[in-house]
Amino acid sequence: MNDTTGRPERATIQDVAKHANVSIGTVSRVVAGSARVSDALRKRVLASVKELDYQPHGRTPTKSLEATRLIGFFVGDFVNLLYVHVVAGAEARLAQAGYTLLMASTREDPRREQELLSLLREKRIDGAVICFGEETHPDLAQSLEALDAPVVILDRQAPAEIDNVTVDHRGGTHAAARYLISLGHRRIGVLTAAGYLRPGLERVAGMQQAYSEAGLDFSGCLIRPECRTSTEAYAATLALLMSPEPPTAIMTPGSQALSGALRAIRSRGLSIPKDISVVSFGDTEVAQSHEPPITTIRWDLTALGQQSVDLLLHRIDGKIGEDARSIIVPTEVILRQSCAETPQKPA
Repeated sequence: MNDTTGRPERATIQDVAKHANVSIGTVSRVVAGSARVSDALRKRVLASVKELDYQPHGRTPTKSLEATRLIGFFVGDFVNLLYVHVVAGAEARLAQAGYTLLMASTREDPRREQELLSLLREKRIDGAVICFGEETHPDLAQSLEALDAPVVILDRQAPAEIDNVTVDHRGGTHAAARYLISLGHRRIGVLTAAGYLRPGLERVAGMQQAYSEAGLDFSGCLIRPECRTSTEAYAATLALLMSPEPPTAIMTPGSQALSGALRAIRSRGLSIPKDISVVSFGDTEVAQSHEPPITTIRWDLTALGQQSVDLLLHRIDGKIGEDARSIIVPTEVILRQSCAETPQKPA
């Protein structure tokens, strides 16, 4: 292999995997000195490492790599303002333990996801908390399963053998929906950032449970996915409000989407909660400072970051067994002044 200058091109972990006819994860485990590789595979990989002169970032591949004291925090995008509090909790805990946090966004690009995972494969960071924006991509699941590095999946569906910390979105949504139903609401608009991601799926499940328990037709629950930004939420909410049978309540993510939903409600000349009730997924300054303040499904964002890092550091330090650990962060409904009984239709 040669680059454009004629100099030998440095071998990559992909080159070694192809040469040895093994997966990238197997090469990574051999390079890291993991015991989870058979002697035959280890010899084959090491032979390829030697023949290709593979040196991960100048380090000797046949020896265990030294700790970097760097921890990755990888997210799908920086649109969600709630990440600020999660990252703050994680960074504070890491600083106490003598680690530095390295934050990066995948920009919803599968190639970028693989680039960031390569930092783990090549031991350039000691572990990572991962909250990717696309959890259904088959290559991502395979790559995560092949990693021989400490990883915690944050609020996404994780492979069975990987540690994870999630939020009880289903329970919080179920409680909020029951509250709205008790006020007489039957047509409820629900905005989600992405219907295929765990938070959106769990919220829909919570709505289904509440409607079923109340003996209501679930067609009255108006799900609108892909409402990440203020503009997307504004368009979705406006369309709902202009429909022949508009909802009497709206539930929306509390980041940028909440401001878009509120703007749509104002544009129709509607009053909260007289004309329409509003509930926010996640507590933000917008929800707290709006007049009236918005009823919220809240969870401890700082604790979410701290618990993710605690679990990761315990895995790095070998303080927990081989079985994957799962932590569920509880939610609660904070009642404010944005919900009221269903508006009475004129006779």
